[in-house]
Amino acid sequence: MPGCISDGSTPEAALKNGCDAVKSYLLSCAKHGDPIPKPSQASGQWRQRVPRGLHARLVVKARQEGVSLNTLATAMIAEGLGKRRAS
Repeated sequence: MPGCISDGSTPEAALKNGCDAVKSYLLSCAKHGDPIPKPSQASGQWRQRVPRGLHARLVVKARQEGVSLNTLATAMIAEGLGKRRAS
């Protein structure tokens, strides 16, 4: 939904505010007769900004493992999700 953004001081507040933003967006479309955008397919991509120090540590770790930074990050996320499910 182009231009539909929100944030929050906590994850819970961000989720609530995001839902409010989507609701307001849809109501505005209906009020003004604008078309509602069709859902897009997930691209599997996003950009994540991290502190410089963390980035440097990840680059070193990726070099040690002999993989790209993207591959390392994907593996670490997958591993973290696996540990979380096991809990």
